[in-house]
Amino acid sequence: NVLKYDDVLNRQREAIYSDRRHILEGDDLHDRVQKFLTDVVGEVVEEHTAEGSSDDWDLEALWTELKTLYPVS
Repeated sequence: NVLKYDDVLNRQREAIYSDRRHILEGDDLHDRVQKFLTDVVGEVVEEHTAEGSSDDWDLEALWTELKTLYPVS
């Protein structure tokens, strides 16, 4: 289990340093950021709207969580 955990940490570290390198090199990250936001928002929406009909959706919790990701007034 320790080796698996270490492998996960190593992959996360590699991903973070890859992103950091792209930022420092001035690469255009628009597409990567757009995909990330689309994925995250999609997961949040799915989490709060997966239940049957729209009457069962927790729209208040959805809105609250979306505001933490993208604060708007």
